[in-house]
Amino acid sequence: MFTFHHCLGDGLSMLAFVRTWFEAADASHFMSSDLKLDSILVNKEPPPVLDNLFHPSLFEVFPTAAGLAIKTFGKKPKKLGHALHTQENVPVLAAASEPEFENPVTPLPPTTSPAPISLGIEASRGYTNARFMYFTSDFMEVLRKRSKAEKTTVSAVLVVAALTACRAVFIHSAQRDGKAVETSVPSSQGWVVTSSIRHILPNSRLLQGENKENDASLKVFGGYAGSVSNSSLKLTNDSRIWDRCRVVKKGILTSLRASIQRMKVANYAYRHPKLWNLMEKKVDLAKLSKSYSVEVANLNAWEYPCAPPDAPADDERARLDYFGGALNSSFEGSRGLFSCGVITFGGNMSVFVSYDVRNVAVDEAEVFFKSFSQTLEKLSVAPAGTTVADILL
Repeated sequence: MFTFHHCLGDGLSMLAFVRTWFEAADASHFMSSDLKLDSILVNKEPPPVLDNLFHPSLFEVFPTAAGLAIKTFGKKPKKLGHALHTQENVPVLAAASEPEFENPVTPLPPTTSPAPISLGIEASRGYTNARFMYFTSDFMEVLRKRSKAEKTTVSAVLVVAALTACRAVFIHSAQRDGKAVETSVPSSQGWVVTSSIRHILPNSRLLQGENKENDASLKVFGGYAGSVSNSSLKLTNDSRIWDRCRVVKKGILTSLRASIQRMKVANYAYRHPKLWNLMEKKVDLAKLSKSYSVEVANLNAWEYPCAPPDAPADDERARLDYFGGALNSSFEGSRGLFSCGVITFGGNMSVFVSYDVRNVAVDEAEVFFKSFSQTLEKLSVAPAGTTVADILL
């Protein structure tokens, strides 16, 4: 297990680290009596810091800062990112019949029980529980083709599947607590997608069409991630789920500029200590952290110089059969009830779902895990007009 603080690097920093590690993880190194570490070239130049790449003026950040201020202080924040709107005829999980979908080509594998990971002695800080899910390359190929046919992406599908699973959690919680489902389940939710902005690095040529495997920006360990979000995506009983996926896809594609503008605002404030201190006093990160249902991070396909699971036995490269990346969910900056770390390698996809037990009960988490897997399974064969109710019932 390799772990690091987010201030040191982003999700793609794991790619940079593991790629270098695998270059040495072969038989010749493992069997060598002398690794000759003194002959290994080490780059002593630190990578460029993200804050040093931005140096905005007041006039550049003012429009974005004003918009953020109005959004933050102009209205009452929504608790846990769930809009206060309600709807009638919310689907109930215990309903009888299954919709008539074909069976997916590859069944989803069972998942293991959540493994608690203690983050400190203080009980008030809570701790993160996590669940590892693994989806085979055969299944992902089916899901990818189905997504493409509906003019959307797997990334958007993952977000909508997670929101649908959250909806199942809200229904379960209302039924468990004896509340009226019709007035307890929100009609909109918030989502966050963490995306890479490594193309801003001086040595990157990703925007000029450079192959991801060769671009220097993906070989750097550092924090070069931005976030794209929607604090209130409508998701109701009657919502057509493929339409929701297309809306999320558009949001991911068109919100990168806004993401960078928000970074510039934070950068400007940090360069002015009095302004930064004022913001820290006025803004309650704990409340802002609860304004979304899910955060989906590390949406990238990785390629390592190692042997795939189906490689022959005489392949001397290191073999990577299972892999995953998780996010700590027990800190004030955690932006969702559930955080999903997603990595695709060799066509196979791992999803590491984490949550803070102060905000999510174990039974609620179990509903999320089951519903998330079932939603992806049904989406792999779902026709164009499929609604959220068809998925949940």
